[in-house]
Amino acid sequence: MRAMDCFYRVTFVDERGFRMWAERVVEFTSILQDIVPDLQDIRPVVFTQLRPAPGSTPEAYVSPGARGLAANIAGGAAKVDPTPIKASELPRGLTMLFGEGVDADEYERRHA
Repeated sequence: MRAMDCFYRVTFVDERGFRMWAERVVEFTSILQDIVPDLQDIRPVVFTQLRPAPGSTPEAYVSPGARGLAANIAGGAAKVDPTPIKASELPRGLTMLFGEGVDADEYERRHA
């Protein structure tokens, strides 16, 4: 299995909206992966800031397999950037909220 190499940035109105979204996205991506276990290139992967800095805009990064879900469960609390970025462009300080070990390993390797 290869690590995901394409992500979309998700920005949130406030930290409360971010926390509610994070809880729901894990629940729904888990269900999705149970229903369709062989997702491979479209499997959901979510990276988030562990603790956003006070006063900053909370952000997350989602793979194409989690993009639609991320937008739909966020309601008006978040905006998904339509322009994808490469995994090599993910910022430092993220934590994998959902995904496979290969994705976390690749992120750590790129930021070591």
